[in-house]
Amino acid sequence: MKSFCEKLGFDKTYGRVYELDKNNKYTGNILFLDLISDKSKILKLAIEKEGLTLKDSIGVGDTEGDIPLLKLVEKPICFNPNKNLHTVAVRYSWKIVIERKDMIYKL
Repeated sequence: MKSFCEKLGFDKTYGRVYELDKNNKYTGNILFLDLISDKSKILKLAIEKEGLTLKDSIGVGDTEGDIPLLKLVEKPICFNPNKNLHTVAVRYSWKIVIERKDMIYKL
């Protein structure tokens, strides 16, 4: 993760952590699944741990599973949302971006 951050200019990343066996081989099991399944939990934890704020925050989601995260940030963006997220995005007037091939549409 450190090299990923450095290469893209990020200070920190959060993502899935896969289990390694005693031979350092991936087992296919995901660690901390209860945390990683809800991005809003990760964001709240990062805010607390790193002393961050949500001022000028941006969140991007594509399914209804991202709604709790998008409700937290100042600038929610629904990128190629599924039908359920699109419905919520319209209700909350969130930015909707649709990308198809070499065109980007903002709704």
